[in-house]
Amino acid sequence: MSIKRTTNCFPRVQDQFVVYSDYQAMKSRIGQALIAQISSKNSFFFRFRNSLAGHYLGFFNRLSLNAPTTSEYVGLCKFDQLLLIELGNGKPLRVWRRDSKDQWANEKFLGYPLLEGYSAGELQKKLPLIKTALSFHWNKSDKVHGDFTHFNILLGEKNEYYFIDQKTSFNSKIFDFFYFYSYLRQCLERCLTLGEQDTGEYVSLVEGMMLEIVQSSNTLDISSEISRMKLPDQHGIRAENVDVYRSDFSRLFK
Repeated sequence: MSIKRTTNCFPRVQDQFVVYSDYQAMKSRIGQALIAQISSKNSFFFRFRNSLAGHYLGFFNRLSLNAPTTSEYVGLCKFDQLLLIELGNGKPLRVWRRDSKDQWANEKFLGYPLLEGYSAGELQKKLPLIKTALSFHWNKSDKVHGDFTHFNILLGEKNEYYFIDQKTSFNSKIFDFFYFYSYLRQCLERCLTLGEQDTGEYVSLVEGMMLEIVQSSNTLDISSEISRMKLPDQHGIRAENVDVYRSDFSRLFK
């Protein structure tokens, strides 16, 4: 069953955007985490659009949606793939996914992304959890994730980890660390509200974590594995950053 509803779009209808039922849904914790996911830049326009005045301005850019619920919701539309999170009193109740036949199916809400934003306070708070997630993946997982970013690592109510949206990969596990490092570094460097000094400090801390984890229990020839790494055809690293990040990442293990 689906219900025709008029939905708000943040910041506008584009390749990737957030949909939400009302202002309270947009300002919910999960709503703000999804907004951080579509762009780390946090430009003046995004900050204005994230305000009450910006919400009202968004009335000129809404669309009609066949939603699976009459409750409040917030969601993410990425290249026509839609995910909705049903809310109750501002808190996630369940996740709805739409299949290729335009049918909705719901599943349990597992948790919030490992990083919900790019402020110094959020980064400082989450550094120990980032290290634990990286260590767990390196030492306990026997699979290459293929799309290992801070958005694809969810934290449950008791800080349990869920690794989601795994993709087929022909790389070794060091690729996951490279991709995590590159994706996070790119997000931090693009963020206009995070100082250059803070960005450099947090990138260095993540580099140190990775070096420590890999050196503590490594059975791979890291330099050879890095030289053989291949990015998938579709990935989230900007072309101008790929060689720079690969060079800096490789230098860590020499």
